[in-house]
Amino acid sequence: MTNDNILRVKKSCLDLINDAWHFNEVLFTGLAYNFNDQGSLINLIKIENGKDNGVSDDYLATPEDTGNRIDLDFEDDEYDDDYTYWNNLRFCGIGYIFTVSGILTEEISYSFGDRHNESRRWHPTGNLASKYNKDENWHWHENGTLWMHEVNNASGGFAYEIEINDSKAIESLAIENEYSAHPNDIAEHEVSQSLELRGEGINDNVLSEITSKKSFNKLEELSLINTSIYKNTILALDLKNLRTLNLSDNTYMTQDIIEELEAKHPLCTIHSTLSI
Repeated sequence: MTNDNILRVKKSCLDLINDAWHFNEVLFTGLAYNFNDQGSLINLIKIENGKDNGVSDDYLATPEDTGNRIDLDFEDDEYDDDYTYWNNLRFCGIGYIFTVSGILTEEISYSFGDRHNESRRWHPTGNLASKYNKDENWHWHENGTLWMHEVNNASGGFAYEIEINDSKAIESLAIENEYSAHPNDIAEHEVSQSLELRGEGINDNVLSEITSKKSFNKLEELSLINTSIYKNTILALDLKNLRTLNLSDNTYMTQDIIEELEAKHPLCTIHSTLSI
């Protein structure tokens, strides 16, 4: 049981009924966080159908490898700054945030009182809501399907970002010019009826992959922002069902291309801003 999508609670919020652990009077399956009286984690217990099934090592790695893992209800609160303290020191380790009823909502890595790169968040159901590290971030809908995937560049800015609705269709895709990797996110999803494509990394090849999807024929609104798509590719788009086309600051977009698009697709409303 090392699944991200599993209910996680404070052990102190479980009740032992007839030799079986229950949460809110329901037989419990999940992970139980066992803290001492000072708020330090003793161990993480796997429980299946109310029965103790040993310990789990499903932890984030600590930035300084201190091994400190605490319930953040026990952090020192007398300091008037933005750092997190524990035992009168800026905290290094892993902090946990629980709801009043004892459900884990967030696991956060700290380095000298500051939030570090690593963290995980959960929906109240126990399904993973988000996962962060220094290179990539993931976010999920409550039903467990992917909502957003972000990849950071070397300077910490975005290199790639995709947003997917709860029907598993792409709503927006942004790629910077230098980003050459090609995650499976695009191949694994259809497109929604409204789609935004943004960034100089959106080129003819990316657009070709998008337009090859059956769902592209049902597209009603398309936005192309700061892309590097060439003239012939834009003019070749099958836009017969499109109601709105938004064009903003695209590298190779010119007034004559816009006029050709307007003549070719008179039923489509075209909003345009040319790159200076």
